[in-house]
Amino acid sequence: MTIGATAWLDLAALLLVLLGLNLLAPLRDLGWLRLQPCPYLLLPLCLGLRHGVGCGVAAGVVGFMIPGGAHLLLHGWEWSRLISEHWLLLTASLITGWLCGETRWTLEERASEPPLNATEREERSLPAGREEG
Repeated sequence: MTIGATAWLDLAALLLVLLGLNLLAPLRDLGWLRLQPCPYLLLPLCLGLRHGVGCGVAAGVVGFMIPGGAHLLLHGWEWSRLISEHWLLLTASLITGWLCGETRWTLEERASEPPLNATEREERSLPAGREEG
């Protein structure tokens, strides 16, 4: 499974918007790790819904690495300490990307099904074992 060029452009555009907004935040919370829910969850949410599971999970990783990297630059922590203290953001980013990608797949499957005619709708609405008399 490959991630298309439009997915990379979408990721870059969303990252630029989020990073631009984050620069307006105070330096003590660069990366928005204290803000709950973290605005970087928009990355896996939007990209998972638009491009599917693979892109959503990849955006979840990026959505954790960008604020995490900013936090590492300011505080000089190790990656293991960052992950142990902010494991919830990492988990939420990955699960959000996966769930949104699965939602996209489910909606596409439903949209590809042919519509039911009136007789099929009536048959599905009747309780099991009962027939119209």
